[in-house]
Amino acid sequence: TEELPAASTRSYLSIELFGDAKGKGNVESKEIYQACDGWVGGDSCESEAKDCDSKFVHSTPSDGISCPIMISEDDDGLNSNDCGQVTVNQGTIISATKYSKLETNGEMRDGGKDVDELLGWNWKSKQDEIGSLLCKKGVWFGCHWDEEGRTLNIEEKNHICSSGEWVIEGEEESAVITPKVYQSVELFGDATGEDMIESKEIRQACTGWVGEESCKSEANDCNNNFIHFIEKEGYCPIMVSEDDDGLNSNDCGQIEVEEETILSSTGYLRFDDYLDKMVLEGNSDVKELLGWEWKSNADEYGSLICKDTFWYSCQGSFEGMELSIGDKTYVCHYDKWELSETTEDSEDSSDPIDES
Repeated sequence: TEELPAASTRSYLSIELFGDAKGKGNVESKEIYQACDGWVGGDSCESEAKDCDSKFVHSTPSDGISCPIMISEDDDGLNSNDCGQVTVNQGTIISATKYSKLETNGEMRDGGKDVDELLGWNWKSKQDEIGSLLCKKGVWFGCHWDEEGRTLNIEEKNHICSSGEWVIEGEEESAVITPKVYQSVELFGDATGEDMIESKEIRQACTGWVGEESCKSEANDCNNNFIHFIEKEGYCPIMVSEDDDGLNSNDCGQIEVEEETILSSTGYLRFDDYLDKMVLEGNSDVKELLGWEWKSNADEYGSLICKDTFWYSCQGSFEGMELSIGDKTYVCHYDKWELSETTEDSEDSSDPIDES
């Protein structure tokens, strides 16, 4: 029989999803809450708020190869969380960079309509903590940066850990094309009300949503205000927290910017074109911040470009990496996203010929 990888490698017996169903049918995108060496709800890995500890089923799925997923649905402290539990097929992959719906194959505990709503959301793993997850023989196996080349065979298919993602051998072209992807970005500053244009670095870029437990907004003030889904297809979210010097909570706002928007690590960009297009309306102080000049943090994130709701990073170690957006190709060059020479030549050749 085939040996499973040693216990010293990243492997998890169970994972937990957590979110607050609104009952409005919105499909949100979230990171999983946690992955546990043992059972979610056990002594070593308590469920969110401990509400579901005694309710989750701590037994291996009957087929011996499916993997369990626990669901805790937030009731905002008014009542205990709603609890549900499902299983997914062996071979299921939860990406560390791309959100997707989970296809379940059975139910171990019915959680009701709010839990069902969470199962209809898009989920991904935690890129920095866990990496991509692959279900095999009832266990979730992690693929992290330091496990490059790790291989698991499932039903005569080799699954290879490549750049933090599980990919199936022979299908590598479908793998994520960049090793660092962020879901959302937060701007933070203290507006003066004097229309002074300052130049600042973004506060943070998050692999999940700004305001989630894994990536809290500045001072936690906007955690419950930011919208955790995309309204405009393909656009990328930018959250804004405006400092009120501790006297009041920060003011909050949110915009979505078009594909190909670049937050450079060297040059600055203003967002005042979005003042009338905010998906979370901010006050005059928030709007003042959007008129400031912003750039990415070179050391932490490199340059960021928007593609299909995500921010893709360009840093020195990924020199020469290419990224296609529509009919254009961008290349990571000296920590900057640049149009490839092929794209530039194509655009030049499409210009009208001056025959005068």
